[in-house]
Formats: sequence, structure tokens, C-alpha cells
Amino acid sequence: MYRISKKLVVGSTGSGKTSFLQSLLCEIPTLERVIIIEDTQELSINNSASVSLLKRPSINAQISEVNMDQLLKRALRFR
Repeated sequence: MYRISKKLVVGSTGSGKTSFLQSLLCEIPTLERVIIIEDTQELSINNSASVSLLKRPSINAQISEVNMDQLLKRALRFR
């Protein structure tokens, strides 16, 4: 049986979001899957079942932008 839980952490600059999330990530069992969506990679998790998705700006005509909306849609499709 699958248990899906979606959480969103938001706050102003310097409010401690990254520190809070990093401490929570240390408490997650290694077999749990975590999907992290960021615009700049700041969080790390030592878990082989987890995925980190990063926003990407458009570099040129061949490499298109990947925005947060697209990453969220992709994450919701993961199993």
C-alpha cells in the first residue's frame, strides 16, 4: 500500500527554511522516497530512493527552460 504525503515549506529570506528542512531530512528513514524541488540546490539527502529536481533557465534555443510548475507536475506523476 502506498502512502503519499505532500508538504510545502515557504517563508521569507533568512527565516530558516533550509535549516529546518535539512534537520527533517535527517529523520526520514532510508527506504522512504523524498522528492525535493528547488530553484537552487541547497538541500541534500543521503537516500538512494530520493530525487532532487532543479529549475533550469533557458540557455539557448536547444536547451529550453524547466520551471517550477513543470517540476511540480513531473513530481506528482512519480510513483
